Amino acid sequence: MRQVYALLGLIKRYGAARVDQACRAALDIDLVNIYKLRRLIEIAATRMESTAPSVDGKVVPLARFLRPPQQFALKLSSTQQETKGENQE
Repeated sequence: MRQVYALLGLIKRYGAARVDQACRAALDIDLVNIYKLRRLIEIAATRMESTAPSVDGKVVPLARFLRPPQQFALKLSSTQQETKGENQE
């Protein structure tokens, strides 16, 4: 039962998909020791973190591209403004 609880703990920590993939690979080589499986998953997790693309600090803030709505609004011509005023009354 301890091995079952250890396996459930691995699922909570690393996710079901990652543990399932590691279990398939372990069963292919007849590895049934949960502690060695845990080590296999931990090593794979650290390798994935180290191969992740690094951010070099050149992040563009989103607010840089935000503009007020007035900048995108079209200016009405004088005839359109008069027609608009008549419709509102």
